Amino acid sequence: MFSRRKMESAGPSAATRSGDADGSEDGSPNANNTAGARALLKPIIDARIDSTMAKQLSRRDIALEVKDIISEVQQRGRLSLNILEIRDLVTLFVNEILGEPKNHGAKAETGTETVALHEYAATPSISPAGITPAPDADSSAAPDVASDAVSEITSDPAPGTRHQTDTFEIQETEATYDQTASSSVDEAKDVIQPILMERIDAGAASEMSRGELARQINDIVAEILSEQKLHLNLMEQRDLVTMLIN
Repeated sequence: MFSRRKMESAGPSAATRSGDADGSEDGSPNANNTAGARALLKPIIDARIDSTMAKQLSRRDIALEVKDIISEVQQRGRLSLNILEIRDLVTLFVNEILGEPKNHGAKAETGTETVALHEYAATPSISPAGITPAPDADSSAAPDVASDAVSEITSDPAPGTRHQTDTFEIQETEATYDQTASSSVDEAKDVIQPILMERIDAGAASEMSRGELARQINDIVAEILSEQKLHLNLMEQRDLVTMLIN
């Protein structure tokens, strides 16, 4: 069944129930800023990811799992986050799961609806990937967990490489976002295509130019989306029309 993404704004006092670890929609408001999103996502992520088991995984694997959870919740219409906010939340939760010291974590600023990430100090040595400190180890002597495969998300790149690192961060996050959008388009196609075929004359459509056919299908698709209470943004709707024409 197609996931319906509802464009609903959260109220001014958006908060999540402490026991909502399964991501149910009963009584839980939307979260349209990073502070509200963190409060909404934390119990869900805590329930889905065991911190002890997670320390046996690479930082990249944990980051991908967190991104998947955020995408699931966002598709249910309970979040409205842009790419940079998703990246900041992924970094924040990965640090928490790996036992990052609190003074190295991210600090939520509800007034400006932003997350200020800690600037890690550059160190001459890098700990091997996969090694994590013991739970009772002194944090000052613990290996730097930011040295894992996705440390580029939070670490400060060396001079001359900042542009390359920033490009990688954006491309990686956009790739995840594009996968989510593609999934939504595929699901919408399964719902809309049978209805579309009932409303168009295949014989007349075959005689139209591709441009005219695209305009006709776009109008019908817009009607069906409204009738079925489905939401796609302009880019997703354009991709859907292209798929239907092909």
